[in-house]
Amino acid sequence: MLAGEDSNELDVFVEDGIASTIVESALDKELRCRVSILPIGSHVAIARQMASRYKEPKKHQCIAVLDGDQSSSEKSHVSNFMKTLENSQDKEAEETWFKERLLYLPGDTWPEKWVMEQLEDLDTEELSDLFKCTDDELNTYIEEALTAEKHDELYSLSKSLSLDIENVKGTIASWLSNENEDEFKDLIASIKAYLE
Repeated sequence: MLAGEDSNELDVFVEDGIASTIVESALDKELRCRVSILPIGSHVAIARQMASRYKEPKKHQCIAVLDGDQSSSEKSHVSNFMKTLENSQDKEAEETWFKERLLYLPGDTWPEKWVMEQLEDLDTEELSDLFKCTDDELNTYIEEALTAEKHDELYSLSKSLSLDIENVKGTIASWLSNENEDEFKDLIASIKAYLE
């Protein structure tokens, strides 16, 4: 379990570790202390988890944050949620509950590719200093990582940098959340709304 282990005011369900790292890095300390960021698996697994939470007699607050490439498939996510509920009592209320809690990471692609595309577009001089390499080297590694197989982009970059993948993910997520704050405004506002 990540940040907020003791407070547990809001569970934030994400697909995987990179999504967890991105969300965690986008939040300030106060918010991190109040949430639990939980990697669940696929978007289908998250819909099931949300349905399970909805069925609980005493519902603990939760939201789902899916990868950006899932934003065009909202009908499918709602359908998966409703199928898992099985015995629908009030279809409109149930769908509304789920849709209100369904958020997406920035971008319209999977997180690893979105991260690389952001790095390609931003001035990475400060980031190259953090990785103790030249800016030219880092830009070459980013270009190479963009040609890696789906979801392997950060692994490719970490190999090129000769650094542990977790180190690379954390450093990039923290740096990106500072460089690109606007990308996370909606997500942060939604999380704050559930903590009020």
